[in-house]
Amino acid sequence: MRLILPSKFTERVIRLPIAGAVIPFSFTGWEFMRRIYDSPARHRLLKMGRQVGKSTAAANIAYAYACLVPSFRTLVVHPSATNSKTFSEDRLFLPQLVSPMLKSLFPATMQSVFHKRSVHRSSIMMRYAYLSAARLRGIPADMVIVD
Repeated sequence: MRLILPSKFTERVIRLPIAGAVIPFSFTGWEFMRRIYDSPARHRLLKMGRQVGKSTAAANIAYAYACLVPSFRTLVVHPSATNSKTFSEDRLFLPQLVSPMLKSLFPATMQSVFHKRSVHRSSIMMRYAYLSAARLRGIPADMVIVD
């Protein structure tokens, strides 16, 4: 069995709508992000500046696991409903719209803003903590991403 690293999956599968065109995701100029995508660490903490690709990495890593591991459940946590909705629309929905593999694995009939479901039972759930993390209790997940 050959292991597909999340960074390789992202380069091969993820497409991005940029300025009216659809382009393949690329690490060009962002090579340092490969180590973050492919880290075997159980826990990762990214302490980085703004606009360096943290949310994009979170979405791409979530997609990699959801596509490569059947029944894999990812929970993505944001501080507010607005942040969750923006992440869902900009980082998950737009690539899904223009990436053929994502479009086939995540059909439109199985999607909502806060829950993306794949044909092989994997899911990416978006939730928000707002004033209390108690609202997140009891949600089963194989991976938790706090953005």
